[in-house]
Amino acid sequence: MIDYRLECGDCTQLLRSMAPRSVDLVIGSPPYPEKGSRYGGKEKWPTAEWIDWMLDVSKLAVRACKGYVVWVVNGAVRQGKYLPACEGLIWKAHEAGIIVERPCIWHKNAPPNRRDWFGNDWEYVVVFKGKAKGNYFDWGLSRRQRSWPCAVPPCIRSTTCEALSIPRLPSHLRTSLGTTRRARSSRL
Repeated sequence: MIDYRLECGDCTQLLRSMAPRSVDLVIGSPPYPEKGSRYGGKEKWPTAEWIDWMLDVSKLAVRACKGYVVWVVNGAVRQGKYLPACEGLIWKAHEAGIIVERPCIWHKNAPPNRRDWFGNDWEYVVVFKGKAKGNYFDWGLSRRQRSWPCAVPPCIRSTTCEALSIPRLPSHLRTSLGTTRRARSSRL
């Protein structure tokens, strides 16, 4: 069984109260820059102020976390100009010595929300960590786990695959998952 605890409150106060490296994962979707009023904050939250605030929050989160700090965030567009808040946060975190993973994109199922340009149907997934060593995919582990009942390995799965509607792997894929590139190329 996995132990977890959800906390609700001001993130800066909660993160300051936590002992260093006392949590496994921090994940959040912080308020967007330029849209503070949607979240009970300032009417307009200037991008530069948002970047500085998010950098402070990220430093606190990295201190409290022994794993990854994950933010699902997006910049804003004002008067037809993109304001690179996420990119600014990533760069400032790098300058502050925080280890930054390559960001990825969450493609959300959202209708276009602007008439003058491409629709905003994606957000950045920004990942920080405190130590260089991290979790990496291990082909050796997958080779030893040939009896996976579904497409998600047991080390990642937190509940049954049936409950998540994750499809079973076809048998021909289950037997080839663990082969190395060298072994596959020698069979060709």
